[in-house]
Amino acid sequence: MKIQNGAGNRVAAARTGNSADIEYFLKKVYNETEMLLRIYRKLLKYFGPQGWWPINALYDPSKKTFTRAEKFEIMAGAILTQNTSWNNVEKALSNLRKEKLLDITAISEVNIKILRGVIRPSGFFKQKASRLKNFARRVRTEADRSYGNITREYLLSLNG
Repeated sequence: MKIQNGAGNRVAAARTGNSADIEYFLKKVYNETEMLLRIYRKLLKYFGPQGWWPINALYDPSKKTFTRAEKFEIMAGAILTQNTSWNNVEKALSNLRKEKLLDITAISEVNIKILRGVIRPSGFFKQKASRLKNFARRVRTEADRSYGNITREYLLSLNG
């Protein structure tokens, strides 16, 4: 199968085992990834870090670095925001703050039923409570892990 121009199925072409097709496919993917990285780097250089996450429900574009607690809030929010509106995530994060549960140790130790009730506004609260708790436990128990050493690949390996 030859690689088609336009919307052709390049993955199927690479599966033919034809080394020329595979090489073409890999070069194309690599070039597209490199192009996206170049664009990202140019935007980052021009605009700088954006401080886009609303820590404690406040946006602060001047904020360039985050504390451990703020980084955990970002990670927890990323789990809670799946399949729901941001308004509902803010309610769940606010509930976690009120109950003093917006903390990696607190979430890993809290009773799952209590956690479900607190994050209920985010929807799919049973599933998200399990994922949030699992995430907190895994990150907390990993030897020699600091938030600065957590890789994207590690996060993607976690359920949720």
